[in-house]
Amino acid sequence: MTLETRPDANDPHPYQTTRDSQSPGAAARPLRIVQISDPHLCETHDGTLLGLKTHDSLDAVLALVDDDASTPDLIIATGDITQDRSREAYADFCQQIARFGCPVVWIPGNHDDADMMAEVAPFPELQSKTFVIGDWKFIFLNTAVPGKVYGRLAAEELQLLQSELDNAVQPHIAVCLHHHPITIRSRWLDKIGLRNADDFFAVTDRCDKVRAIVWGHIHQEIDELRNNVRMLASPSTCVQFKPESGSFAVGEQAPGYRWFDLFPDGRIETQVERADHIDFVIDMNSKGY
Repeated sequence: MTLETRPDANDPHPYQTTRDSQSPGAAARPLRIVQISDPHLCETHDGTLLGLKTHDSLDAVLALVDDDASTPDLIIATGDITQDRSREAYADFCQQIARFGCPVVWIPGNHDDADMMAEVAPFPELQSKTFVIGDWKFIFLNTAVPGKVYGRLAAEELQLLQSELDNAVQPHIAVCLHHHPITIRSRWLDKIGLRNADDFFAVTDRCDKVRAIVWGHIHQEIDELRNNVRMLASPSTCVQFKPESGSFAVGEQAPGYRWFDLFPDGRIETQVERADHIDFVIDMNSKGY
């Protein structure tokens, strides 16, 4: 499914961008994209991950988004929406994210149930494989492998990626997935990243329109450059992982999210915001999750 933003107020889709039109001669405004990742919601609002109530931490992070002067044009949720794959957890996410009144797209992570996500999605936009807004096209890939923590792109996902890149008329493309396709100098996390990253890059490297590759999974921020393409990861809205750790280790940084300003000329401005004004109780001695 490819979705285009529509300025018609009578459009049957429940969401539309706030930046469809500009006055003649006005400078082009960037698109504001918000990445929410790895909330690990549970069946009840009291559910925890490593001692942290994940419902409350997501609420605190979304409050930061709410307080920002820039209204999101699109929210992307890059997986691990739930910790327990429960219907109630997905409903909780949809209820919380609805406050923004903008398009939202989610993709499954290794803690998710893709079939359940499709079943409970209250609006079809959530399940989009592509989304077009302005001069930018977003492609959303499923890297989850049932029963496994690591990721892999199935043949049909690679074919989808190739087809969407080949057929893109937009000058700029961002590709979104859950598992990290590059090494991040963390031995335990690199073991559970995208197992066929070479196949992935064999496709994206041939397309000079790809400006950014965006993912979750690693519960920490990354902003690097590979072949002139931005490699970007967002922190989790709950527990953080310690960067460059050989074995599992919890990070001390607060939950957060990443925003992107995407310009018509392909430029990207981005920053991570954290809910560091709120105290969170986390089990720093945990050996896994």
